[in-house]
Amino acid sequence: MKRLEVLHAVNPQNDIIGITVTGHGCTMPEHFDIQVEHKNNKCQVSIFRIRPDFCRRASMPISLELPWNAQQACGGNPIEITNPKKPTS
Repeated sequence: MKRLEVLHAVNPQNDIIGITVTGHGCTMPEHFDIQVEHKNNKCQVSIFRIRPDFCRRASMPISLELPWNAQQACGGNPIEITNPKKPTS
């Protein structure tokens, strides 16, 4: 299973990417994979869920910090997150 995750919020920093996603109580940072593609002088970052959350709690927003190295991944180019955003209600 690998799917582009819908994000409630995202905050890329130098050493982490903070994300808020929908989970059911068992979502962990290691359930995600960060992929980078360089296009048009931009660093396009995509966050994929690679492992589902099998817990049975009601769905809720979960905030996580994913480790990464912005300088190594993007070399100073502007970061563009490609994931869809969850609409706010």
